[in-house]
Amino acid sequence: MPPVSGSATLGAQTIDPGDNTLSNEPFASVSNGWGPVERNRSNGETGGTDGRTLTLNGVAYSQGFGTHAASSMTFDVQGRCQTFTADIGVDDEVGTWGSVVFQVYGDGVKLYESPRLTGADAARPISVPIAGRRVLRLDVSDAGDGRDYDHADWARAMLRSCAAATAPEVRLNAGGPALTVAGVTWAACTAASSCQNAVTGGFAYTPSPPPAIAGAAAPATPELYQSEWTGGATQGVPEGSSAFAFRVPVPNGSYRVALHFTELNKSAAGQRLFDVTLEGTTVLRNFDIYAEAGGANRALVRRFDSPVKDGAVDLNFIRRVENAKLSALEITPVSLPAPLTWSGLKPAPSTLYEAQGGAVGGRLYVLGGFYTNLNGRTPAATTGAWVYDPPGAVWSSLKAIPDAVTHAGTATDGPYLYVAGGFLGNHPGPTTNHVWRYDTRTDAWTALPPLPVAVGAGALVRVERTLHFFGGVLRDSNGSYVRDSADHWTLDLDRPAAWQPDTPLPNPRNHLGGIALGGLMYAVGGQHLGNEATDNVTDVHAYDPATRTWTAVRSLPIPLGHIAASTVAWRGRIVVVGGVTTSSAGAVEGKESATVYAYDPVTDAWSSLTALPDVRQSPVADIIGDALYVTTGATASGPTATTWIGR
Repeated sequence: MPPVSGSATLGAQTIDPGDNTLSNEPFASVSNGWGPVERNRSNGETGGTDGRTLTLNGVAYSQGFGTHAASSMTFDVQGRCQTFTADIGVDDEVGTWGSVVFQVYGDGVKLYESPRLTGADAARPISVPIAGRRVLRLDVSDAGDGRDYDHADWARAMLRSCAAATAPEVRLNAGGPALTVAGVTWAACTAASSCQNAVTGGFAYTPSPPPAIAGAAAPATPELYQSEWTGGATQGVPEGSSAFAFRVPVPNGSYRVALHFTELNKSAAGQRLFDVTLEGTTVLRNFDIYAEAGGANRALVRRFDSPVKDGAVDLNFIRRVENAKLSALEITPVSLPAPLTWSGLKPAPSTLYEAQGGAVGGRLYVLGGFYTNLNGRTPAATTGAWVYDPPGAVWSSLKAIPDAVTHAGTATDGPYLYVAGGFLGNHPGPTTNHVWRYDTRTDAWTALPPLPVAVGAGALVRVERTLHFFGGVLRDSNGSYVRDSADHWTLDLDRPAAWQPDTPLPNPRNHLGGIALGGLMYAVGGQHLGNEATDNVTDVHAYDPATRTWTAVRSLPIPLGHIAASTVAWRGRIVVVGGVTTSSAGAVEGKESATVYAYDPVTDAWSSLTALPDVRQSPVADIIGDALYVTTGATASGPTATTWIGR
């Protein structure tokens, strides 16, 4: 087989702080003397994975590169790492044959050269300083005696002590020239080559004469909206296919993506519709700029937060009706407030805990729950429903829920809230399989197909156009807990005929949190049966809809349940507010918590945020206007009506 070579412009920056396994990083360029370079295998034959386990002097390695002289691998290490380390040598598969020389280059400067090594030599550990070097190149030569048997391994190749990347702020004037206004620069994007090679498909468009634009807000200017990047019907793109896409390299982290639009040439709603996906998740569906902006030539911005784990922000614009378009793009790193500042707001109309709720259209909805403890002991349920409007600090009553339900799973979708499963009536009420949809526009409840089983304290999460219900607990006719449920059911919102079975939840549990973030769905914490004092859990699992698999991720810092309505997504993280944790030995009930924890899916790590002003069991929380709202929930004394904002 002839030598194999190739090159690629490094788009994704995937180097994380600390130590990095080099075989997980992309090549900037690569060539090999026989077949392809193998990742985590020895050099093989014609296939990309036909090598064997990397082995040097009887020691097997699970990570590294298998090459064949003459070979060269180049990596963009961005000047962030201090040291390159590896064990080098000729792979055992050729016995004592072969003879090679290893070389390490940084920015074209030779930093290390090995002596001639053969299959009879021991593996040689190397440690090469590369501080400040942006380009790392690893070469193997044939030692001047031909390439036969020259199977050279860079085993356990590592980048050591790498610094965190400085997250950039990216601003593109889509379809227009470079602009600098008030010290803020927007890069030109008049053609794919002038758009930092970040866009594929579509084309630039500027009307003449340029229109007057209303409503532009800093740091944007009216000039940004006088051009656009567009594509779709003009180029014969079929409905439902990609009109154009942006892939903008950034260090891994959480980002706020601002999409700027204006309608330059349509005169009515419905003449242009398109979807937008961010990191594979649909953030705009059948988006109508004219309708959303209230007319033509009016600036419109939509902002979305997302974790980025593959070294680039990916945006895809899907044609529906006519062309998709974009006026400007901003990508800025985003972090959680530290410290959080908590302020009191107008209390809810009723004391509550174990309620359902969430944010829709910039308003916080609270549905049902226990409103009091009868005789100080028996939790009593309500069918009441309320909404909080932040601009006026006004609570309003809504149409009652058809069921006096608590412990139901809740999810949102556009103008709708969904309520699934739960317990009916006063404690200990029976489980239910009822599923309800509440329309915030019409203040109306609609029954949807019931769950296949009656279950309470499960989680309900919407991922794209599918509702997922998982976990929970079953009770018998006496209200006693029977078993925790591993069941995982899905309902197609576009064809909601019946719930379908999906991959069961690991570690069946109830009173857990559920949330969608970055294309994945998470099951957070929970408890076993009714044992809130002793059997709360720290488990967190991520479900990938593409593979229909659950994977364990970093556990909560403490065992935590009663977080079904207070697990939210905020600034690319999962935030868990309050709940119940393990109590002292011999206690019957768990210990209410004031903790606020944040999970970063990029680093797979939890951190503590500023605690609530007081403990809260089962509050309702969500994000409105980039602030965290928390309402109701119980203390050891009973349900409360307090409402707080954290920012």
